[in-house]
Amino acid sequence: MFTKRPPTIDEMVVAGEANLRIATNEQLKEAMRLDRGGATSAFRKGIAKTKRGEPLSKKQDKAVRYLGHRWIWQPAYRDHLLFDELVRRLRDGRYLQQEDVAGFDQARAFLAKHIIALLHGVNIVMNDGNKVELVAKHSREERLLGVKMVLTVDEFAKPFSKEVFLFHTGLTADEHCDPDLLAEQSWKGKHLEVRHDGLLAALV
Repeated sequence: MFTKRPPTIDEMVVAGEANLRIATNEQLKEAMRLDRGGATSAFRKGIAKTKRGEPLSKKQDKAVRYLGHRWIWQPAYRDHLLFDELVRRLRDGRYLQQEDVAGFDQARAFLAKHIIALLHGVNIVMNDGNKVELVAKHSREERLLGVKMVLTVDEFAKPFSKEVFLFHTGLTADEHCDPDLLAEQSWKGKHLEVRHDGLLAALV
């Protein structure tokens, strides 16, 4: 979301057009009950009416509020896509036979947790030279594990920061994390490992 001040019309246009490129069809359908074409039309017509000071229809108002008043982010990497790509590469290189794919599939969760442990605490250098630390976390609602980073958007009058997933998984924290790790409010500064029992835990 934007800061407490309402976005300007120009900022709503920038955010809305970016969100229309990034949002999935499922996200648009769930939020507005519109397909991509309908959402695009409702948003652009709503913006045009806003500029003219005309009242918006309910559909247009919903589109402008959903697309123009927030930023929609998608993870750069998802566990199932990375694993499927790994399997494809191994198959292409003849390192993995078709009859072994099902057995190899059992390593999905382990590899995802291992990636989280490896990325946690890593600092990456952005194009502007600033360093951003990667931190293992889980989503608030579904409690799905992943690795987050803080992005700063400074193209507007007042820059703002947003914590987003760089790597996201379908693994629930309650099932795949050590209870002692879950009890911690923040995992920042801790070294993580995948224990012999398969749980993600703090390295001691």
